[in-house]
Amino acid sequence: MRSRTKRCLKNSSGFFVVKEDNRRICGRRGWKTHQLLKIVTKHKDIVAKGKEGLIKADRRTAITLFNYKDTRLCVKEYRYPGPWQPWKELFRRSKARRGWLMGNGLVVRGVAGIIPQALLERSRRGLLQEAFLIMESPPGYVELDCYMVKTFGAQKDDTRREAFLDAFAGFMAHLYLQGITHRDLKTCNIMVQEVEDKWNFGLVDMDDVRLDKKVRHNGFLKELIQLHTSTPLFIGMDDRITFLIRYLRLIKRDDIRDIVTRVIKGSRGRRLVYVAPEGDVIIDVDWEGLCGPDSRLALTKEDV
Repeated sequence: MRSRTKRCLKNSSGFFVVKEDNRRICGRRGWKTHQLLKIVTKHKDIVAKGKEGLIKADRRTAITLFNYKDTRLCVKEYRYPGPWQPWKELFRRSKARRGWLMGNGLVVRGVAGIIPQALLERSRRGLLQEAFLIMESPPGYVELDCYMVKTFGAQKDDTRREAFLDAFAGFMAHLYLQGITHRDLKTCNIMVQEVEDKWNFGLVDMDDVRLDKKVRHNGFLKELIQLHTSTPLFIGMDDRITFLIRYLRLIKRDDIRDIVTRVIKGSRGRRLVYVAPEGDVIIDVDWEGLCGPDSRLALTKEDV
């Protein structure tokens, strides 16, 4: 799988690499260089004028979402402010190139919700000045936290909830068994698409993805804590424990009670942070009070 992943960095049956002046372009076959440059130009115009489609813009990154012909694209721009940032990229694989590599590695490993299409890098005297990661974001994909707010926020008895928890547990188990980890696995970095009561998932912030690594216990707990503290509170402890039990059984772990205790303790002092359709939600939560003894009693002997 590693060799298949690295094909995106060289000319191959599925990818091309072009160097023009001070630009280096990697892309999936089927794209033309002038098309990719037009996409970057449109992205820059949206960012400069604050047009519809602007998702985020700060010193380090800018993200846009728009249609190019019949394809819905997400463009992530990596910026390198100040004199030192470009020098740092000389001594490591740049975040943009890592995002391109990891994103294509996800596709190879069956996580193909969001598909990288191209990477454009511009350098001056060997120093990276800007980079653009272009991804296909098929219609219907939304952030997991927004999806939960829209779908389950006002319908506590939605019959789809059980099936959704099963599907999400299956997705998380697939990541674990494939050795895929994410350094910032909040619900806003997981994308979900519902199609006829089935769910497809994908990951964003691909530069934070790591592949083919043994999933260490502390990293495993960290991901669960990140999910726990970015999931809206109307997803109650019964639902959270149901998801966790199903997830752990799929990866053949039987230390459910210990993991629940560690996740609750690890959440101490963290705020609940998620993104709703109306904007960011940030709440101070007493996790140990919320997830107290009553919730842990929900773990029956059969569950454990």
